[in-house]
Formats: sequence, C-alpha cells, structure tokens
Amino acid sequence: MSSSQDSSDWTRVVRKGRKNRRTNTVSHSSRHVKPQTECLKSPEDLEKDYKQHRKRWEDEAYSCPRLRELVKAKASHLTDINKAVHLGVGTFDPNDGLNLDGKRSTFAQLAAFEVMVEELEKITGGKIETFFQDPAFSASDKKFLENIGHTVLDDPKGTQMVDEKTLFFGVHLYRPVYNDALEGELPALFVGTSWEDWGDIFADEHIENVERMHKSYERCDFPQERLDCAFSTTSIYWKPKSEEGGDAKGKGIVIEEVEVEIEDGDEKKGGDGEEELVKKLEATTIN
Repeated sequence: MSSSQDSSDWTRVVRKGRKNRRTNTVSHSSRHVKPQTECLKSPEDLEKDYKQHRKRWEDEAYSCPRLRELVKAKASHLTDINKAVHLGVGTFDPNDGLNLDGKRSTFAQLAAFEVMVEELEKITGGKIETFFQDPAFSASDKKFLENIGHTVLDDPKGTQMVDEKTLFFGVHLYRPVYNDALEGELPALFVGTSWEDWGDIFADEHIENVERMHKSYERCDFPQERLDCAFSTTSIYWKPKSEEGGDAKGKGIVIEEVEVEIEDGDEKKGGDGEEELVKKLEATTIN
C-alpha cells in the first residue's frame, strides 16, 4: 500500500489525445483538498438536489439506458459480486457555489454508480454493500450518503477493500490510487480511466496494475452524452467468462460500440426499443 499522502492526494489529470476527447472539469478530489466546514447545505437539501439531478440524468436519451443494458448484456456471469467501492466522487456541495458543471458531474457519477449496483443486484440475487471514500467529503456529504444507504470510509480503508468480488468505481482519479486499489486481486468490474488513455508518457509510472487488468479483461467506453465531461476518458472493464464457458480470455479485447439512436417519440423508449438494444449489445463482436 502507498503512504497516506499518496492515497489522499487525489487529482483529476489531463491526458493525451483520444478521439472525441473533451476537456475535464476541475477535480473535486484535487491535491491538498480540505473538506468544507462552513456554509454547508444540510444532508436533506443534498438529497433533494440529488433526486433532481438523478431524474434528469435518467431521463437523458442515451447514457442511463445504455449503461443498464451494458450491465445486463455483458456482466450476467458476474454473480459473485458482493460489494461496490466508489473512490473520489468529490463533494456534493462545492464551496464556490458556482461550480454547476462540477456539481452536476458529481451527482451524475453517484447516479451511475447506483444504477450499476441496481442492475448487478438483479444478476447476483442479493444485496450489494456500497462504500464511499473521499478526503473532500464534508460532514453533510457523509451524512447524505449514509441517509441514502451507503457507508462512508476513512482513507485508506476503501482502497484496501477491492477484491475479485468488487465493483470498483473511480472516475478521473490520481494514478497511484488506481494502482493501490488494484494491487491485490483484480475486481470483477471496474469503472475508471483505461490504460490506453494515460498515454505512453505514463505507461510505466504508477499504472502497472491498470495495465495488468487491461491485458486480461474486456472493455468498452463508458456511455455518455455529447459535450458531457462527467465520464470523459472513462472505460468499463469486466472479468471475461472462463474459457470453459465458451468465451475467450481478455487479452485487451474491446467490445465494439453500437450506436443506437433514440428519438423523442415514445415508440423508441418502449419495450420494443429496449429489446432491440439488448439484441444489438449481445450481438456485438469482439475485435
């Protein structure tokens, strides 16, 4: 494990070019961040804000339904997942009061995490315990998360919990945090910056465990709306089915993206549209 300084000095990074790369928002989990202690919103107000942001995110035409169908179609064999760890989501109450993009991104990441857990619980048939860790959390942040059913951990307990039965969710984290969390057993499912997105300059620096996962897991880009940076340079990795089950091992394979147009009309949002999306996802080829 790294020192406590490594684990707490989380930052959003600027990465080398990739098609459709978008500018990242300022990180809530930046270096030397300290929790806000004054003029805090109440946990109840944060919960109201979250419900509004989540409804807006779920109503978007692409991201949420695409994420649900990806989990259904590609993680159906991950029946042993029993916990989900979310690192570095950031404060839900930025102290400048004006960082609306950052606040929206933070709530979107929380919503996506909860949606993935909901879909995984359908697969596992049991309760998945959820844990959060971030040095930027204020007292209100912690109470808000606890009120909606999550457990908040002190650094570095969350980092140390990741194992083969874990969903590890961490968007735009500092490289050593990824490396430390992936130091032992690789998680069943991972959401975060892919090995390819770090670029050659970082290939051998505090990222070897991400590379280890990249070489043996399946991967696809995290679904996101156009001009939305909440999940920029973010990928989903999952442990492939065993060879005995008929699927090949990972070896850096990438799931081909399927673009699905969803129109404003209700006919595209009904059951027929969802069934068509599942069929397309299940029929995706592996490059």
